[in-house]
Amino acid sequence: MDAFGELVHRYCGVVFCLIRRRVGDPAEAERRTIEVFCATWRELQHPERPQRRFLAMLSRAVTVNLAQ
Repeated sequence: MDAFGELVHRYCGVVFCLIRRRVGDPAEAERRTIEVFCATWRELQHPERPQRRFLAMLSRAVTVNLAQ
């Protein structure tokens, strides 16, 4: 497993629970959880941007996702 995969494995449950509490529907929470990790992956693909800590990026992605 690569480093990003390990981070997904470590934080997926927490992200899912946070989102599920807000949206209620497990299927919607799963879809949004995937979107959060995709957004975080895309953020990591821009080496020209200043890098934030992974948890800061993940937290921002959750916040943005729930605001939609």
